[in-house]
Amino acid sequence: MTFMPHFRTGLLALLAALNLAGLPGPAAAQSSPGKTDMTTVAGWVENVWIYADDTGISITAKLDTGAKSASINASQLHIVERSDARWVAFSLTSRGQQVEINAPVKRMARIRRAGTRVAERPVIDLKLCIAGHTEVVEFTLADRSGMDHQVLVGRNYLAGRLLIDSARSFIAPDICGDAAER
Repeated sequence: MTFMPHFRTGLLALLAALNLAGLPGPAAAQSSPGKTDMTTVAGWVENVWIYADDTGISITAKLDTGAKSASINASQLHIVERSDARWVAFSLTSRGQQVEINAPVKRMARIRRAGTRVAERPVIDLKLCIAGHTEVVEFTLADRSGMDHQVLVGRNYLAGRLLIDSARSFIAPDICGDAAER
């Protein structure tokens, strides 16, 4: 029975050390659900906004801390050579809305997946907004039509912005549709 007092003392010391280090303890985490001091808490699946030119589209995305970069569905991808650069054209459809995306190819990415050959994919810049955090993000273009989500967002965007709760979905505030966010 001497274990319990030592455990309680150790736990209190740990909580005191966290408080001295300026890290939020249990009370701080419970006082404002969905927010921490530095980042917004989001689920592993969230509604996001993709902006192409002046048009935005709301779409469901998988927020994947295991992926480094972002990827978007471009199953009907057309690559066009223009005099100044290579461009891509494709459509993105969500909730009955369709947006035509035309963008210059920033670079070609070499993608390696276990058990498959190296594939080259075009990379473009698109504006992405999740829970009020708006940033221009590099997206690799891939045929994601067989996937559950047309958009995958990786660590390049998530780091420092969103804390992912892998047990929950659709918990981040959906505040990006406003024209002011573009």
